[in-house]
Amino acid sequence: MTKGEIWAQIKKWFSRFVMSLGVIFLSFLVMSFISITVLFKGGSPSLPDEMILRVVVEDGFFESGNPNPLAALSGDTSSYGIHDLSFALRRAALDERVKAVVMSVRGGDYGYAHINELHRAMEDFKKSGKPIYAYATSFGGASSGMASYYLASPADEIWIQPMGVVGITGFFMQVPFFKGLMDKLGIEADIIHEGDYKSAPEPFTRSSMSKANKEMSTALMQDYYDVFVTDVARFRHLDPSVVRKAIDEAPLSEKEAVNLGFVDVIGFKDRLIDNLKDEFEDISWVDAGHYANQAYKKETVKHTVALITVDGVIASQSGPGGLMGGDAIDLSAVIRNLETARQDENCIGVVLRVNSPGGTPEAAEELRRMVTLVNAEKPVVVSMGNVAASGGYWIAVNARRIYAEPMTLTGSIGVFGGKVGLSSLLEKAGINLDSVKMGQDADIWSLEKTYTPQQRRKIEAMLGNVYDAFVQRVAFGRGQSIETVKELAKGRVYTGNQALKNGLVDEIGDVDMAAKAVRGLAGVSEAPIQAYHEPLDFMDTVISIVKQAGMVFSGTTRSSVWLVNSTAIY
Repeated sequence: MTKGEIWAQIKKWFSRFVMSLGVIFLSFLVMSFISITVLFKGGSPSLPDEMILRVVVEDGFFESGNPNPLAALSGDTSSYGIHDLSFALRRAALDERVKAVVMSVRGGDYGYAHINELHRAMEDFKKSGKPIYAYATSFGGASSGMASYYLASPADEIWIQPMGVVGITGFFMQVPFFKGLMDKLGIEADIIHEGDYKSAPEPFTRSSMSKANKEMSTALMQDYYDVFVTDVARFRHLDPSVVRKAIDEAPLSEKEAVNLGFVDVIGFKDRLIDNLKDEFEDISWVDAGHYANQAYKKETVKHTVALITVDGVIASQSGPGGLMGGDAIDLSAVIRNLETARQDENCIGVVLRVNSPGGTPEAAEELRRMVTLVNAEKPVVVSMGNVAASGGYWIAVNARRIYAEPMTLTGSIGVFGGKVGLSSLLEKAGINLDSVKMGQDADIWSLEKTYTPQQRRKIEAMLGNVYDAFVQRVAFGRGQSIETVKELAKGRVYTGNQALKNGLVDEIGDVDMAAKAVRGLAGVSEAPIQAYHEPLDFMDTVISIVKQAGMVFSGTTRSSVWLVNSTAIY
């Protein structure tokens, strides 16, 4: 082949490549336009006269709806805002048009506090005398089925597909420790922490759990186990000893599960649907998310309770959330929402929904201060999600009341900070760092070496100040003595049940119960919950869709990095 022919082939290939990109880009623009039209047209089908609510849950709930704008286009209803779903069930209990609920349970990555909240709504629905059916191909299978079965356990009838299993094998926690690997690589973690139970840095500083960490983790797991056994026994009308024995014998085959009373029917989902069609002729099936949206539109009373969500790592800038993984909150947006609620004459108070493992002290303090300012004018009540620990607890201490679920993880009053030293790794890699500095400890944040004794004393003093401030804020906010809080602190994590006993929270309950408390404090009998979100304008939606599409096309998922050189109250 001559050079001219080769060049012609290259130009031909490049031309096709550019055309393909153009087609993809044009298709994406069309898809975006359709999706934006759906999002902004404002209309939606009305609800039928008779319906069955369909709930399809797969690997967890969002705090406030599905944040993926492509979900509206794709019809994805497998992830709900936990409050939206609870609201739908409670409203459906009073709606004569709703005859039953069918819940399809997939996967198993559910937060137990979210399940606690949904259970309460399911029980409210069942009080209406209308049935809930739960279906799963399997509860666990090759993985734990504890969460998925626990989610389904209040249903009137639990269905499982033939060959499915009930994998209620118990609670298990395994922590990877990287110190051995880091030693081989020449990486040294230099972490200082306040509180014997502050275990977040341990995977990088130890080769196994500390005694305090194992003690705390065992206590947490024991409470989870006790709650699971008690609730499943109550929902399934079994003796707790039967549940404990089943856990030890699991995974259970579908026939064993039926014989022991954990499952009602072995059958495929189409058989369940056919049975309901026979019972309710010509009935419509409506997704619970759509039902909730329609029900919200009818909430037209004068007073409202603002629902403001803090979901993620508490940091001054959004992005990767650091050591605990996940994403950071948009701190500015949360503060704007709190200020909006403060100035809104129709808003009688705020439910601050906290689902956060912690963050940085300066961000937590900024948010705590804003909560305090709002609370001086209108009642702020905190509702805790799966986790509201460290910085997540810091921001809650000045609320009028704090509600947690039995299996919420909270407390963790402590602090840590530090960095890693890479000198040995750099030496092995043949990399030499040279530097100049002005200031005796200008290199305190350098990753070349660990802290000098003087630098370490400075970091310890800084962390000590943060820890003391944390203890003081908890003592003042919760009306306890400094000595009492110091005993409860030490970085220890508690379940909601444990936190209730030691006074770190006020009651066991969910968002609805927190909203009821706001109404009582404000002296108002009726005020529906109104979720506060940042306004989603046209360009925000386009940008969000582009980001989501870019993640899909590139295969990117949520990322996290360990943020060194920082103080953290995880």
